[in-house]
Amino acid sequence: MTVGLLVSYFTGIMLLPVLYKLVYSIPEINHPLFSFKFSSLVKEHTLDRFYDRGVDFIFSHKKATWLGIILTFPLCVYLFYAIPKSRMPKIDQNELIVQLEWNENIHLDENRKAVIDYNKCVGCGQCVALCQYDGAVLASWDTSENLNCKIAEYTKAVLLDKPNFHISFIMNVSPECDCWNHNDAAIVPDLGIAASFDPVALDKACADLVINAPTLQTDNCLSKKHPHEHLKGADKFHIIHPDTNWQAGLEHAEKIGIGTQEYELITV
Repeated sequence: MTVGLLVSYFTGIMLLPVLYKLVYSIPEINHPLFSFKFSSLVKEHTLDRFYDRGVDFIFSHKKATWLGIILTFPLCVYLFYAIPKSRMPKIDQNELIVQLEWNENIHLDENRKAVIDYNKCVGCGQCVALCQYDGAVLASWDTSENLNCKIAEYTKAVLLDKPNFHISFIMNVSPECDCWNHNDAAIVPDLGIAASFDPVALDKACADLVINAPTLQTDNCLSKKHPHEHLKGADKFHIIHPDTNWQAGLEHAEKIGIGTQEYELITV
């Protein structure tokens, strides 16, 4: 605040003479056909009455003026320490920025083939998601169960100390994850929209609805492998992905306190 006042002080000292010059330098226009003289209220009623008198006073009291200017500096220093100052709140936590180089753990061998260095692998799954030839696989220690547990822990971190409400659209249920770059036709009919304050109960209810729904007899992977079978009540997720334990994520989420797998289904 004190610095701002000091800057304003010097700005006024340097700017006022310039404005004074600009106002007084407006010329009187004389033309053979007309004559025009600019009449400024600022000039006639302010500059003439106050500014000119002030300039005359300063030049007639030079010593007093210099003394006043000199005394202004210690006054500014005193005001700097005397006036209460406020600051931005102190930050007691530094932001952590992590930059991951996805290609750092993948190198080319002597045959110009990409090889994953699992000793440096962090289990992000980007190589699996981006590889178009199904050549990238997870490390032996990074199973689908671990991935589901990670998702549950990330969910808890996102929801921590925040009000939350969850909505799931059980529509176009595809055999692969929604994040996959390609997918097949829907395996069950559209079942509607479900909502809950408990994300674990909501996911469990959505999974149960899909399991208890009949399979669509269309050109999808389930109907091709199991023609003329409705598979009502069968675990369709396990049939499509026999090596995946999708329940592990819900079990871990319930274990770390995100919610419960018990629910009451209310149809609206």
